[in-house]
Amino acid sequence: MPICENCNIRFNRYEAEDFFQMEKPLLSYQNVRKHLCGECAVNAIDNREEDVYFETCEKCGKEFDLITEESEFASHFPWYNGTCLRDHWDEKIQCTDCALEELDELE
Repeated sequence: MPICENCNIRFNRYEAEDFFQMEKPLLSYQNVRKHLCGECAVNAIDNREEDVYFETCEKCGKEFDLITEESEFASHFPWYNGTCLRDHWDEKIQCTDCALEELDELE
């Protein structure tokens, strides 16, 4: 059994994955790059820790750090604090550039 890099407790990967999927249904535990138990993985995303969770854009193929990309996306909407990159993942996972491009096409 692996040891969580954050809390140093041994954990079962299947249980960690189940917990993560219940808490973060749009995300995949398989994309967590550190050895984290489910609770620490969820907390890392909630606390906006970089270099923990990575996705691949289904439009352009770019691999990206979710937290870094979400910050980049939000910076394009300084007048609105609630804008989130994941809100634009209805049909496919997208990086900031592709999500912004799609928003421009809608205007």
